[in-house]
Amino acid sequence: MTPSIRSDFDMLRPYEERLWRLGAVDEQYLHACLRYMEREFMTNTSLTNRSCRW
Repeated sequence: MTPSIRSDFDMLRPYEERLWRLGAVDEQYLHACLRYMEREFMTNTSLTNRSCRW
């Protein structure tokens, strides 16, 4: 069964706000990271090689 790729990405949304609020990462970096991850999900490629690390 194919997992729901869109739902997986939506699960990341709460972390964006939490990390930004904590000042854990630079805001521009965070958004760039999430955009990169979204492209990975949307193109259905492996996330194991992503360069963005939490």
